[in-house]
Amino acid sequence: MIIHEVKQGSFEWLNLRAGRFTATDAQAVAEAKKGLETAALTKAAYWLTGNLPDVVETKAMQEGHMREPQARAAYAEYTGHKVQTVGFAELDEYAGCSPDGLVGEDGLIEIKCKQDKAHLYTVLTGKIDPAHMAQMQFQMLICGRKWCDYVCFNPMFKNPLYLKRVTADTEYQARLADGLAKGRELIQNYISKYKEAYL
Repeated sequence: MIIHEVKQGSFEWLNLRAGRFTATDAQAVAEAKKGLETAALTKAAYWLTGNLPDVVETKAMQEGHMREPQARAAYAEYTGHKVQTVGFAELDEYAGCSPDGLVGEDGLIEIKCKQDKAHLYTVLTGKIDPAHMAQMQFQMLICGRKWCDYVCFNPMFKNPLYLKRVTADTEYQARLADGLAKGRELIQNYISKYKEAYL
């Protein structure tokens, strides 16, 4: 794994992740079906053109990004853990991730700053969105970590911090590894076919 000290959201960061499978693609990677083919096509297009795909950021996403440093600080104070922020963790030419923080030698954090209703639902049920679970397993796989603290933060509540530890699921990570292997092959095949036909 190579750590790139770039600012998340920057042009350099966008270029690092554009041609690679990231935690955003985790569910598609694990399922290794049509979603993986679509994601691989997007990555291949980047490697051929250098053009960044459009990024649509909703108001909720913008608010979440603004609250993330506050959430990280609240987590550090509550747990006593020092959190190391990183830009992009590269596994290889076709895979990487942007964890919200590294904790010690074995841990990660995944921060979600949800809207009020979604935050309350998570606190009351303890349920983790399958997409978020897939993201955490993907990041643990890429970074070689044993656990990830799922951090939900909403300052509108009296107790704004919700925390749940998730451990590495070797069976699911094996599916991710298989999906990544298939995804790499798809990207390479798409690029090769284009070059054979048009270059």
